[in-house]
Amino acid sequence: MGTRKVNFLMLFLSSVGGLIGFFAGEMLLGAYAGKIHNVLLMGMYFGLLALLTGLMCLISELVNPVLNGRAWRDKYAGNSWLYLVPFTLILLFAAGVVFQYIYGFNSWKANNSDDIVLVIDSSGSTSQTDPDKQRFEAAKTLIGNMKSKSRVAIISFNHEAVILQPMTFIQDTNVKKDIYDKIDANVSDGGTDIGKALDLAYGHILENRGKNRTPMVFMLSDGINDGDLTDIIARLKGENIPVYTVGLMIEDAAGTAFLTDIADKTGGLYTNISNIRDLKSTFQNIYMSKDKRLLADRRHGTAENSIPLALARILLITMIGILTAVGIGFVFDNRRLVKGFGIGGAVSGLLAGIILEAGFAGAPQLGPVFRLLADLCLAAVFTLFSLAVPMDSNPDN
Repeated sequence: MGTRKVNFLMLFLSSVGGLIGFFAGEMLLGAYAGKIHNVLLMGMYFGLLALLTGLMCLISELVNPVLNGRAWRDKYAGNSWLYLVPFTLILLFAAGVVFQYIYGFNSWKANNSDDIVLVIDSSGSTSQTDPDKQRFEAAKTLIGNMKSKSRVAIISFNHEAVILQPMTFIQDTNVKKDIYDKIDANVSDGGTDIGKALDLAYGHILENRGKNRTPMVFMLSDGINDGDLTDIIARLKGENIPVYTVGLMIEDAAGTAFLTDIADKTGGLYTNISNIRDLKSTFQNIYMSKDKRLLADRRHGTAENSIPLALARILLITMIGILTAVGIGFVFDNRRLVKGFGIGGAVSGLLAGIILEAGFAGAPQLGPVFRLLADLCLAAVFTLFSLAVPMDSNPDN
């Protein structure tokens, strides 16, 4: 008759592996998000986390062979070293690639039914931050690359807000040229009232909202609004209109926090521009990536509140948990451990998925904290479930 056992050193060291994996994953996201394909990024993320977790689990049993016994350490540990990379790094890299593909299916294609309102700061201060009017050139570049089924409106604001171009289809070069001329004629002067600009954008979207169309706001500013935006932000969020904010060479932390808050609360994204020459590519990158989504990161735009995507993330992260735990069980070539770890992997993956989904929905600005908690769940919780299946009563044989 077998006995139920748990290796508390494994619990501790696997947590250390999860912590190291978290920092390594944050470095991956920081260095490669938006630069390599999302499926490769998530494959690397989960593969590395599994490898580090498996390595720490293996070390714990080599130091204190509670679950597999001294006979395993003396005779078979060499095989476990051979199994480590295939059953952790390679297995979870493949799983991360496949699951990210499923989660992000069709999201890399630009939406041909977008309704975009470009809200551009024309206050007097932009004469210093953008003397060559690069923000207008960036707007023209974005419009030039938009699809014919997309619509665009342009709002210029200082202490007042005005519609330079009402919502219109980007049909041909003549339409684009007419819009470009209106942009070029705009003059920078006055103060900054972001509230009026967003209120005008909100009203214009509702007046022109069409069936099966995706509205969003791209706003560029170099200033801080003095008024209270609570009401307009709530209305934008209520109508599922994300605001993507771009900070124009903002050095003041308060200005960055202000624009970040607008984006976070409406489901958009904040980007800061330190070099005005980067603005053209930034606008285009936001447009092309607005619907992209990562298993380990927040969803943006109209996908942010999607219940099917929320359930899909929880399910896929649960499967990541199962495969991580089962793969580590196979490293030890112990079928009872595979079974117990598999049960624990389902629990750890489910917890991790719920943490990510609920965390990003409730407090997206704390994204790294939720990834840390999820990674620790994936790395450590399953090790307790060796108790679920009795081990060999004589593990030293």
